[in-house]
Amino acid sequence: MQIACVKYELINGRGINIKNTNIAYAKLHILKVNGNDYLLFDECDNIFINGYNKKIKFKDLEEYLKAN
Repeated sequence: MQIACVKYELINGRGINIKNTNIAYAKLHILKVNGNDYLLFDECDNIFINGYNKKIKFKDLEEYLKAN
């Protein structure tokens, strides 16, 4: 598949609730493009790049991919 003229892979995340506890585990959605991982949270306007130190707005993703 391609987005912004680049091949990508999207790994869908999910949430898991552990029965009879108040513990939940959330696996993020991960967009892999050119060796970079973009972490996506449901209902969040930010995308984190290769960890949590660098982030961009979701609306700016296409321009970011074109520039990098």
